[in-house]
Amino acid sequence: GREGRPKQRKMWINSSLTHLAWESGQYDGSHRGLELAKVRGIRVGEMTKTISRSTKDYKKVRNLCFSLETAQRTLDLQACSVIQRDSLVAALRKVVEFNHTHKPVRKDRNRTEITVYTD
Repeated sequence: GREGRPKQRKMWINSSLTHLAWESGQYDGSHRGLELAKVRGIRVGEMTKTISRSTKDYKKVRNLCFSLETAQRTLDLQACSVIQRDSLVAALRKVVEFNHTHKPVRKDRNRTEITVYTD
């Protein structure tokens, strides 16, 4: 986390493809999230101060890390392997691109509106 050591969390993208969510760690079913339309960039293999502060094996961990950057914050993530990192980054880039292009808006639990541009 931001203030302490890294924590293993289950994460998912909601069915509207608008948010990346993860367990809060409170053991009450609550979760936290990040709006994917606000992601400005995804950095791979770079160490933020938060990650470097919490690791001793810099070279090994650096290859597993990636960060989602917004104007307000950076979400640092660490995969279990380089293959997993590359798969997660590729998928997140596609979903972020989808959010920037189609601007999905969740209307209710079962409906999401998207903007479709045609020539």
